[in-house]
Amino acid sequence: MLYLLLTRPELMARMRERPAERGPVLDELLRYVPHRSTVGLARIALEDVELHGVRIAAGDPVYVSYLAANRDPGVFPEPDRIEPDRDPNPHLSFGNGPHYCTGAVLARLQTELLVGTLLDRLPGLRLAVPADQVVWRRRTMIRGPQTLPVTW
Repeated sequence: MLYLLLTRPELMARMRERPAERGPVLDELLRYVPHRSTVGLARIALEDVELHGVRIAAGDPVYVSYLAANRDPGVFPEPDRIEPDRDPNPHLSFGNGPHYCTGAVLARLQTELLVGTLLDRLPGLRLAVPADQVVWRRRTMIRGPQTLPVTW
């Protein structure tokens, strides 16, 4: 999220100029940024079922990808674009239903506090290296920069 803000000055400016509207922008970034590199654990089908013309047999592993769901063009017009005013924004970054993350409220609060503090207290915050020199984590479940050199 911070990498995107640092590499998209118009988005950073909007967040600074309109602090009361940060929540929806953070929701859009949660939708846009896949924080995982994998789809996670398989669910096992308990019975035979047909879903959109595909047969899933009892015992088959099923992988549910919120990564793909958050980029579904049937739900999110222009899904590969960051739309800070996207409304509604039914992203699945914290899951859904019985698989909704029990820590979602805490994670959202931490994100709001972290981003808000950085934006408010460090108005000159910027990358200390060119964006293409940021090293990304490889072969891990959690996706993101290995380091994010910044200056202010």
